Amino acid sequence: MKQILVPTDFSPNAEKALDYAIQLAKFLRSEVFVLHSVDPGLPESTIADSNEKMELLKKSIASKEMVQVKTEICEGATVNAIVDVSADEKPDLVVMGTLGNSAFKEKVFGSKTAAVIGKADVPVLAIPLLAEWKVPKKILVAIN
Repeated sequence: MKQILVPTDFSPNAEKALDYAIQLAKFLRSEVFVLHSVDPGLPESTIADSNEKMELLKKSIASKEMVQVKTEICEGATVNAIVDVSADEKPDLVVMGTLGNSAFKEKVFGSKTAAVIGKADVPVLAIPLLAEWKVPKKILVAIN
């Protein structure tokens, strides 16, 4: 596994998914690719804030963790951005949190993650907020 794509909205759930992906990347000697999408037409101050957060995140990972990190901020709807970047970059895995930074968390639980699972051409690993990193020993596959 060479690259793990981790979409972020800077929420606690996205941070948990990133932490999990970093540990997995260390174990597999993979690169972590952190992606953030911004909606078209957002104020420049919001985009500047996202750029600043992403730069701080990249520096933090690079200084603390023994893992290569790449970051990108793109414009567009979150699910489409993740699917498009996945198609272009061809990561081996997408790691996402199960909740986003939405005011309606209870109503849209995992909706973006579920949409990416349905549209992406690569495996997607959904990380709940309370998940703790462990080297995987067993994998449960649910099918219908």
